[in-house]
Amino acid sequence: MAGRKQIVLHIGTHKTGTTSFQHSLRANYLRLRRQGVRPLANATQKRGLRRVLRPSFNNTVLADAFLRPGCATIARMKSHARFPKPEGQAANRAEYLRRIQKARAPMVFISAEALCFLRTPEEQALMRAFLDATGREAKIILTLRDEEAWRASWNNQLRKNPGVWTWMEKLPEQDRSDGAWYFDRAALQAFWSALGEVVTVDYDAAKRDEGNTLPAMYRAMGLDPARFRLDYEKNQRVPLADDDDD
Repeated sequence: MAGRKQIVLHIGTHKTGTTSFQHSLRANYLRLRRQGVRPLANATQKRGLRRVLRPSFNNTVLADAFLRPGCATIARMKSHARFPKPEGQAANRAEYLRRIQKARAPMVFISAEALCFLRTPEEQALMRAFLDATGREAKIILTLRDEEAWRASWNNQLRKNPGVWTWMEKLPEQDRSDGAWYFDRAALQAFWSALGEVVTVDYDAAKRDEGNTLPAMYRAMGLDPARFRLDYEKNQRVPLADDDDD
């Protein structure tokens, strides 16, 4: 990792092995540090023992700090805080920036699948200013899969929580996290290509060739997957009563 320091953002998309990868980051944390990589855990106000011993590497707080008010993510609907206060979002961006600027590792790595909700010029401007302020070269890892399977699996994930699904069904499409805009790959790639180098991981090819997306994820980081634990399969699709109606 010679040369300029990097900040690498893994932005999902959802249902492409992201949760398994985030569990792998936690299990391989010390190995990653020895390789010059500092994975950032989710910033949180809750400092209980469980949070210290088992931190989450799904950085929902960072994603929410950039995301437009009204966009109905699962995290926002579960917390009943769909319209975050701008001053709170700014404070969370500042906290992450402080942590990144303090890091000495050649690579700071952040995984936050909710970052794939970002699409607007205003969100892009906020992200550009944030990345510039880190003083690091930005790289984005984007995982994509067959669109039909992606839609079905994401729909399944949303419906796991009946309260969340019932609420979201009443929202206008532009606010729904399964709106047509969400699956617009061209818009997603254009948004991030303007902010740094984008490395795309083919979920279907990884599953077909290796039975696991994690080796491809570590290679996208520029690392040898043979150095890391890869035995994770988390947050898999579960049968729901009305799956046949999809």
